Amino acid sequence: MEVALKVNNSEFSIGDIRRTIADALANQLEEARQRRDYYQSRCAAFEQAHSLSSTEFSAKFASGELGDDAEWFDWLAALRAFEHWDRRFRILSEISV
Repeated sequence: MEVALKVNNSEFSIGDIRRTIADALANQLEEARQRRDYYQSRCAAFEQAHSLSSTEFSAKFASGELGDDAEWFDWLAALRAFEHWDRRFRILSEISV
């Protein structure tokens, strides 16, 4: 898939615009990687502590098997954050300028 960009200001060269966009994408990719890795490590700590994969946890939590302990909500938040940043990382990884 290709996406076109419209630049409203002709003051800058296409090379400058391309480099600026490439740098911005690289910065966003690195931020997404760092955040994804952080939340992945948070999930791994929960998994180790409870001998349960995040996938199994999510299913049990959704079914109500685990109750309402605050730690479960912390794990759920970490898992949702990991999913968000992993998706963003994968999208940005596929973009080239």
